[in-house]
Amino acid sequence: MKTILFQCLTIYNRRGEPSVIDFATGSTGSLTVIYGPSDTGKTWALKCIGIALGRTWDNTLPDSYVSVKLKMRVGDAKVIIRRQRSDNNLEISKNGSPFEQIPISKSKEELNSKLSEIMDFNFDRDLIKNTRNERSKFSWLSLVDLFTYTSDIDSEDSILKGKQSYISTLTRLNYLFNGDVFDKYIDKKESDRSKSVYDYLNQRIKTLQIMLSNLDSEDGQNLENISDLLSHEDNLLAEIQKLNEQLDGVRNEIRTKDIEKNTVSMDIDKYRILRNQYNSKAQRMNFIADAIANERNSAHLCPICHSNMKIDLNTPELSSVIKEYQNNVNRSEELNVLLSSLENRYLDICRDYSNLKNLEGDLEFNIKQHKTDYAEVSALIKGVCDGAETRAKGIRAKLELESLQSQLSKNPEIKYEAFESKCINQLFKELVENELSDSLKKCFGYSDIKLDNQWNPILDNKAKSTHGSGYRGLINSLTLLAIAVVLKRNGSFPGFIIIDSPLTAFSENNNKSCIALRFLEYLKNCSKEIQIIIAENNENIANELETKYNDNTIFFTKSNNGRYGLLNDYSLGP
Repeated sequence: MKTILFQCLTIYNRRGEPSVIDFATGSTGSLTVIYGPSDTGKTWALKCIGIALGRTWDNTLPDSYVSVKLKMRVGDAKVIIRRQRSDNNLEISKNGSPFEQIPISKSKEELNSKLSEIMDFNFDRDLIKNTRNERSKFSWLSLVDLFTYTSDIDSEDSILKGKQSYISTLTRLNYLFNGDVFDKYIDKKESDRSKSVYDYLNQRIKTLQIMLSNLDSEDGQNLENISDLLSHEDNLLAEIQKLNEQLDGVRNEIRTKDIEKNTVSMDIDKYRILRNQYNSKAQRMNFIADAIANERNSAHLCPICHSNMKIDLNTPELSSVIKEYQNNVNRSEELNVLLSSLENRYLDICRDYSNLKNLEGDLEFNIKQHKTDYAEVSALIKGVCDGAETRAKGIRAKLELESLQSQLSKNPEIKYEAFESKCINQLFKELVENELSDSLKKCFGYSDIKLDNQWNPILDNKAKSTHGSGYRGLINSLTLLAIAVVLKRNGSFPGFIIIDSPLTAFSENNNKSCIALRFLEYLKNCSKEIQIIIAENNENIANELETKYNDNTIFFTKSNNGRYGLLNDYSLGP
């Protein structure tokens, strides 16, 4: 499945005036917060994304919403989807091609097929959707529903229920995490499906054993060897970072020495000029003294300025001239000593500079060598595992093998329907638990987080239902986010989640406000992996959004000062 990245949503009113929402897609994260008071169209903006993706046109939307246009990237492709309220059809353009119209029939089969093709979504399968073992397709629209929550985010029920049944949602998520588990049995008749899955379990065990054996034999290493290689890779990376830090320090010292060298050089030049000036003065005083002592009232050509000057023997006194001469000589000698010291210092600086340049060269060589080693180890890891995805697949296969062997030994007559509805990959649940535990500890400070059989979080031995709606909304949001992050890293994921008002109830006091801000920071970090779009009207976070998350936030208002609501960019008044 290709990753989807929403770029721009445009909504048009009856007069053809556009209201544009540009989503955050920067390298530092793809978090977009649509913020403003109630009844400014935030939820409608979220619903318009779903409408552009093929969901039913929501009748709660005002009549003034006449068309929507969604620009996005699907992998490397540029895709534009347009939809008119009047004809209820979709128009799609890919990489600048002419728009193709897709009728939205009641069954939406053509729509699902076309969107699945564009989005590279290949899960159009019959899946169990309820306890009566009825089946439905895993369509494009059901995928969109999994990660779009524009209502009931504070529900007491499991986040997996939503608009679909619990079993339906859980089965779909299992396919996204590990889509090949039940393929072999999907098209069997009901009578065959109701038989014992003893043969299936054995066949699956053999398949997993072969998979793990191939990983060992093809690359000459097992999962333990890979762990050693990964550890060595991490050590090399840490050493490269350490050497780079040392190199930065040496280069800073080189820059300092270079500045110091230039400063001392300038001082040497300055003091040489000053010394020469004192020498010239001393020579002139010596000339005057000679004139006073040897020739009276005679004219001489000054050897300093080369001009004729008349020397009056009565002024100045010879002793005064001699004294000034001696002062200039002494000052010149002092400057000679200072210059000698500066020249020695200059030589020392040049020696240190040369040593630092040599050290810089050694560090650059070591870094280059470590990078070469790192590349070789990375290539070896890739060769052994065919990348991180295969490593994860091997680990999942190993854990699934142990799980299936355990189930088979305990109950060889387990029925297929019961097996399919319950056998969600345990690794998937464990990974979601770990991710959720990390987020809830950061936001709430909980120390013990588990998921029950309905995937409802149990926080420090307290069920989610014991909390108020505000906390439930945040917990459900974090659960959805944990599922998304795990699927992004280990399975198939469309690339986005959409949540309406996860923080509405967190506006009463400073303590709750802190939780809301920690939640925002966690969203920002996660948005480096997945695109997150939320609508919010919590007043306590307004200042934080304006200062720290301004580039991620679209502000709506009910006054003329700012953007007046979603569609009313050209409002005449509040």
